[in-house]
Amino acid sequence: MPGIARRISLFIQQEIRSLIRSGRLVSRQPGLDIRVALALHPVGRILIITPRASGNSPERNLIRRRFKALFYQEKLYESGFDVVIFCKKESTKLSYDQLKTTLISALQTATNTYSKKSF
Repeated sequence: MPGIARRISLFIQQEIRSLIRSGRLVSRQPGLDIRVALALHPVGRILIITPRASGNSPERNLIRRRFKALFYQEKLYESGFDVVIFCKKESTKLSYDQLKTTLISALQTATNTYSKKSF
């Protein structure tokens, strides 16, 4: 899938509102809140929200690039979930491996939650 890398982070405004409303909080870390909802498209997508309070623009962009790379490289888009990540100031201090562990465990929690309950 050559074009999948671009599509995993494209949303329209209505989809963003819907995703934030319908998403379930699956992980709360000191620097991150991760919400997950069932995917609206054939592949899962990721939305990273980094307010200005979370750091300067190079720091915010680094967090976004890391999460997008993880989502693509680990093929988490195949999980069938849309993911919303709210970053806070502490998230800029997390290493790549910590972000990877957090994101993968959040999606495993979501898989377990959605398989046990119907939403």
